[in-house]
Amino acid sequence: MTTKPEALKKGSRIALISPASRPESVQAVARAEAVVEKMGFKPVIAKHALTINGYLAGTDQERAQDIMDAFLDDSIAGIFCLEGGFGSIKTLAHLDFSRIKKHPKVFMGSHENTCLLTALQYQGGMVVFHGPNICSVDKVECISEIKQTLASTNILPSITPSLSTFPAGFHHTPFAGTAQGIVIGGNMNALASLMGTKYSAHFTNKIVFFCERSERNDIIERCFTNLHLAGYLKRIAGIAFGEFPDCGPKDSASMKSYQDILSERVIEHKVPTTFNMPIGDSSFSRVMPIGIKAKLDATNGKIEFAEPALV
Repeated sequence: MTTKPEALKKGSRIALISPASRPESVQAVARAEAVVEKMGFKPVIAKHALTINGYLAGTDQERAQDIMDAFLDDSIAGIFCLEGGFGSIKTLAHLDFSRIKKHPKVFMGSHENTCLLTALQYQGGMVVFHGPNICSVDKVECISEIKQTLASTNILPSITPSLSTFPAGFHHTPFAGTAQGIVIGGNMNALASLMGTKYSAHFTNKIVFFCERSERNDIIERCFTNLHLAGYLKRIAGIAFGEFPDCGPKDSASMKSYQDILSERVIEHKVPTTFNMPIGDSSFSRVMPIGIKAKLDATNGKIEFAEPALV
């Protein structure tokens, strides 16, 4: 059973945590506070948000303690990740999901924090949200998107390609069709890193969204081949590929694009698939709920949610 957290309200207290890499500066965190205040919420900086341990924000235990403290504090209504990078996967073994499960809350992050989102959805049994890490928010439109999504108890608006693309609303469909199922997904590398662990996503009959950033095409191909060899692509109901900024051959001898590489597999497995969805960790990304029912119309490039994400 998946629990839906309570929607955020004006004045809700939001814990700002650094479960992976440390934010680049005190100013970056102060700016994130101001962004959260613009949403109408009250930011609460986690104890180790700016602690330095190599490239990480504290030890694995310290970062995990910030997560646990935020979930167990009944005055906190939501938890936002400040930064991605690397390291949230290392907190999983130090989290008490049986206790977290009793305190469901709005939780949002992206990039490496896909590891946390996936574990919280499967081990913590709650709906979570893939959305920009707060230190990366730099557009008024993104502030509005986060606020409207995380404060809504209604069925969320459909996801369609951005009107800012050229031509407006463009999408690419290598294999047409429709699919229905629970929405899961996030950063491709992070999802692949969890495979074989008890924290891994369950791909069977799911609508899966993938995004990535600054990655070589051969690494993207390796991650997707992993899903193929594990047999998951035979069982996935549908796929929506989101934003892949700064991904490409990167001095590779092969000039195949990531779209070429990924399309070959989805056509082979006949999985309804669409590209160019506004899903990722940029300020133009939609906030994606993970753990609710939806319908993917790959032919027309559209995801329609079948139920509210919050109560």
